[in-house]
Amino acid sequence: MASIAPTLTRVPASEAAQAFAKLADMDPTGQQTPQGAARAGECFRIEGTRGLARCAVSFRDSTAWIHAAVGEGEGMTADALSIIEAQALVQGCRRVGFQTIRRGLVRRALRLGYRITSNVGTGFVLVKQIP
Repeated sequence: MASIAPTLTRVPASEAAQAFAKLADMDPTGQQTPQGAARAGECFRIEGTRGLARCAVSFRDSTAWIHAAVGEGEGMTADALSIIEAQALVQGCRRVGFQTIRRGLVRRALRLGYRITSNVGTGFVLVKQIP
């Protein structure tokens, strides 16, 4: 079956926070809560043939910052980052960034053009310049 481009839909912070509960111990600083991450940005559901993801993103100072993201499925990292990058351009952003402790996510993001810009807590900050 051919892959269909993922769709981006706004969702309530409560839906995102419920999904982010899976990430409770994954904040590199150990301070963010699922509810706080959901309140920090606009919350979206990304759906495609590869799976489903939810994220909270703020668009400020030319940067789209991903406060939290969680997905189910195969290949959702690339799909989710691609659609967030497109949304960032619409919002006038020139960079997309996030922090994570997940080394597998770091490896996937590096392959997609992200660069480690600093360490934070037990994890990394990754940023990608977008055209």
